[in-house]
Amino acid sequence: MIRKIKYLFFWVTLINITLLLSSCENIQDRAMELGNNGKVGKMQIADFLRVVSDKTSADDPTFFTNNKLDTAKAAAFIYSICKDAGVKINKDDIYAGAARSRGSVAKPSFNVYIEDSESMDAYVKGNTRFKDAIYSLLGNVITADTLTQGINLYYINNQITFSRQKADANTLLQFIQNLDPATFRTNGGNRSSSDMRHLLQQVLDSTDDRHVNLLVSDFVFSPGKGQNAIASLQQQSTGIKIAFGQKIEKFDLAIEVVQLHSNFSGKYFDENDKPIVLSADRPYYMWLIGSKEQINSIRKNGVLNNIKGGVDNTLVFYKQTSPLLHGHKITFSHKTGDFELPDGASGNINVAKPNDVYNSFGFDFLVDYSKDIEDLSFFDDTNNYSHDGNYKLTISRLKDSTDPASSGFTHCLHLSTNNLQQQELHVFTQSKIPKWVVVSNSLDDRNIKNEPSQMGRTFGLQYLIEGLYDAFYVSHHQDKLTEVEISIKK
Repeated sequence: MIRKIKYLFFWVTLINITLLLSSCENIQDRAMELGNNGKVGKMQIADFLRVVSDKTSADDPTFFTNNKLDTAKAAAFIYSICKDAGVKINKDDIYAGAARSRGSVAKPSFNVYIEDSESMDAYVKGNTRFKDAIYSLLGNVITADTLTQGINLYYINNQITFSRQKADANTLLQFIQNLDPATFRTNGGNRSSSDMRHLLQQVLDSTDDRHVNLLVSDFVFSPGKGQNAIASLQQQSTGIKIAFGQKIEKFDLAIEVVQLHSNFSGKYFDENDKPIVLSADRPYYMWLIGSKEQINSIRKNGVLNNIKGGVDNTLVFYKQTSPLLHGHKITFSHKTGDFELPDGASGNINVAKPNDVYNSFGFDFLVDYSKDIEDLSFFDDTNNYSHDGNYKLTISRLKDSTDPASSGFTHCLHLSTNNLQQQELHVFTQSKIPKWVVVSNSLDDRNIKNEPSQMGRTFGLQYLIEGLYDAFYVSHHQDKLTEVEISIKK
């Protein structure tokens, strides 16, 4: 009898292991990929845990402890997989932090830096939408008490010229009421030129796990009189790339850039530092800088998107060592040709056959992008995807419905081809500099008063964003953000 029980236990254990390995096939691949690099750091483990979270459930003891992702277990899993596969890596080379949920990190302080150079005076003269937006943002943050543990306020140019720690509701109101050119002048500092690289470096230096920072500025680069503006812009771009690149090397950095607009009345300083009196609507920007986890939390909360007056455009950059692998669900709706799904809807395609009449083949698959840091609208745009060239991709956002088949998914992607092949199909999303940055960029603002199209543009913006992009995405492979894998066999 004892022998039968042992025999039964052996087969039950074997079946459980087989099922686990089957469900974690892509997780195993990713573990070996990390091991092949020879060292698995904190950022790499964070990316791996996001794959685990997407592909497993919280009751899986392989990766979870008390329903919380366990970094030590993930590290042990990577080491075990690599050892079995003959990949040489030491246990000490795999980061193994303490078991915790990703939401258990202490809330950061929210630091707001408002640039107070002379070019910003026209945004705070009288009643402006700039002031309304800042006050609205601060109100959103202070009422979202689960998001941060307090607001700190600063004015900044070549140095921090004003600070107010742990601002309460009354302090915020007083801060907005005193937001005017006279206050800017009283605070001092170098207000005559704007060195964006130095400005950003100051903010970067105070960015860590305990502080998430927001820099508010028109981001109009002003090199000062007698300087070659375009040459200086290129230097600024390179300087920003270096500054952010160095921070990324030691911190899981992310950044969101938000474009807004306000009524503007006062002096505008062109590329030659010549003052031009303007009364118009002008763009300005908020750069939110923090860890990837912090930025994702703030974005999901809607603190920036719900600013009074709305926002014009946004972009988000962050670094990860490899694309975040997403699960999928293949459906038989809208299929062209025929195929089988022997491993179920979340598996691969077998016995694929094109349509006899047009020799075409196509299928729908569903993906959930709700946990990703980007807005869902990012995943609506086919320009943000790359995939095997013999397929055409179309995308539709799934609306809220009672259809249980699409429950838990945000997008339906359709792939079609007239050249069906047996292949491993990969669909990536990629980070790119969005079109609105190019449209909003100015390379010659000397005649801004007589060129209405220049009113909505920012001198040198594209150089600054390109420096930022190049810091996060050093190689072409690193700009791939998410990935769906589907094997197609005839």
